[in-house]
Amino acid sequence: FSPGSDPDVQLQLGRFLYSQGLYREALGAFQLARQGEDAEVRVAARKGVVQSAVRVGDFGLARIEAITLIADRPRDSDVISLYGESMWASGLFDVAESAFRDARALAPKDARALNGLARALSARGHQPEALEHALAAVGLDSRDPEFHHTVGSIYERLGRYDLAAEALLRYLTLLPIGARDDRYVELMAGVLPG
Repeated sequence: FSPGSDPDVQLQLGRFLYSQGLYREALGAFQLARQGEDAEVRVAARKGVVQSAVRVGDFGLARIEAITLIADRPRDSDVISLYGESMWASGLFDVAESAFRDARALAPKDARALNGLARALSARGHQPEALEHALAAVGLDSRDPEFHHTVGSIYERLGRYDLAAEALLRYLTLLPIGARDDRYVELMAGVLPG
């Protein structure tokens, strides 16, 4: 490998790009990083590929990488939660919910699993239980914008529009700069006091 294609460097680059909301660029770095020989770097890179692929709408790639990950790490709650996210994004909602439940059974404080369960429960109309899971996810990781989005969506379904607006504003303010577009500007203009 040349220094620019060193798997460790690509993994760190992918993480940085992802944190900035540059998901397509992060995906490329993670794909390079997963070609390395170190098993731990490959697993971390595959996790990054799944997350980035979901963000850019490449659900087939996300699903393939998640299946590879879960075959390698069937008892890793983070891997199982990512598998659930990839299945959810692919429209396989029952498979996703089962994965989120499995991840939570292994690690009751897995924020990603709690958030996934909240979305699944909300989709099935179980709003109070969904809200409990969503708020627990936010309590464990208040910096993840997606968790706030889930809370906001559930509050909206409960008719609690004031709390929904607060949660969605937190979601918007936590979005990384690279993930912001014209819709973000318009939304912020509509929710911030004038």
